[in-house]
Amino acid sequence: MSDGLPTDDQLRRIERGVQRRIDLRRRAARRAAGVAGAALAVALLGGGLVLVRPVLVGTSSGSAASSGKGAPASDRVAVVCHGTPTRSVEVERSGLPAAALHACAAAGPGAGGASRAAGAGASPAPSPASVLCRAANGRLHVYPGAAACSGHGMTPFPG
Repeated sequence: MSDGLPTDDQLRRIERGVQRRIDLRRRAARRAAGVAGAALAVALLGGGLVLVRPVLVGTSSGSAASSGKGAPASDRVAVVCHGTPTRSVEVERSGLPAAALHACAAAGPGAGGASRAAGAGASPAPSPASVLCRAANGRLHVYPGAAACSGHGMTPFPG
């Protein structure tokens, strides 16, 4: 009497089977999306570390200073030593202003410090009258003698 049509009970079982298959596929898609999202996060984190690592660790081309002391380039600053002749030296930023005065004294006679005539092996001491100045653009200069920073349009360091 059903003429080959399914009964209500058969229809409910078919419907439950279809719903079960839909739910299983939905769960599988969620798991796949979760795995793909985690893989993407790991890839982005790894790529970020690869890009940032040279900055954190320091590269071989930028980490060694020209003097060979091994200080990172960012910890060093250029100082212009005025005198005859004018020279430029690099010193560690943490040792300013004494490091700049000593470096200019070691650069030679007339370059912002005392001459080497005091002794061949002795480390030259800066002239008591040498002064470290900062220009408006931030560059540092050491002037020998009684030259004042204001006479050159600069401020005394730190300033």
